[in-house]
Order: sequence, then C-alpha cells, then structure tokens
Amino acid sequence: MEAFDWVHHHGLFARDPEQSGDCYFITRLGQQVLDATDGLAFVRAQQRLGVDLHPRIGERVRAQFLLGEYELAAFAASREVEIRVRELAAAGDSDIGVKLTRQAFAGGCPQADPALDGSAHDAVSTLFAGALGVFKNPAHTGRSPTPTRL
Repeated sequence: MEAFDWVHHHGLFARDPEQSGDCYFITRLGQQVLDATDGLAFVRAQQRLGVDLHPRIGERVRAQFLLGEYELAAFAASREVEIRVRELAAAGDSDIGVKLTRQAFAGGCPQADPALDGSAHDAVSTLFAGALGVFKNPAHTGRSPTPTRL
C-alpha cells in the first residue's frame, strides 16, 4: 500500500474518471517515467524542479535538467543570470563574468541595495562572481558541478 500511495502521490497514475470503482490509468508523467532510462532519477529530478524558478531560467533549464544534463542546465542558468545582470547594469557585451558582476554589484550602482553596507555589497558581488565562475565555466574547477554536490 505504501508503494501504491507513493506512485499515486507523485502523479504517475490517476483515477480514471470514465470508469467506476477503483480504476486507474498511467498519466503522461507516469509514461515518461516508464520510458526513462532511470525512472527514479527522473522522478527525483522532477521533485528538485518543483520550486518556482524565474521564468527566464525555468524555460531554459527545465528540459536539460530532466534529461540529466545537469552541467548544461547549470551553464544555461548561469548564462541567463549573466545576461540579466548585464541588462540591468547597462553594461556592454564585452563585460562578462567576474568583471561584470564586480561592476554591477559595486556600491553606488543601480543594482546595489542601498540598505547594505560596504561589506555586504562585496559579499553579494562575490556570490554572483563565484556562481558564474563555477557554473558557467565548470572546466576551470576540474569537475562538473551537479545538484548532488550543491
């Protein structure tokens, strides 16, 4: 019964509205799990993406993540963040990565939170610079980041 509840809770099958009694059918998600090379990994990936992602990131990375292409998903998400930071900072196309984030989040810039002090501005800048450095350029770290290592 526990397995039945788990499968039903994860939306892999549903009650058939055209039948009476306890009749069920395999949902589209259930069929995707059956067709997947590793169905359990597919279900776990779906759960990880059960959070609200910014639409700009979600539409770019969801399919890659569900396919298990974690490195590509991380790269695509990082790239979208970088593009958005560049837009908000009105920076040029040649401003990328660490240089871009250091400029964009420096104190006094439009993206900088005026309520934060200097060390907090530096921390935000470092956070974005580090994220772009690791996830947009995983070759520099010697290994590919995956969600299980986060």
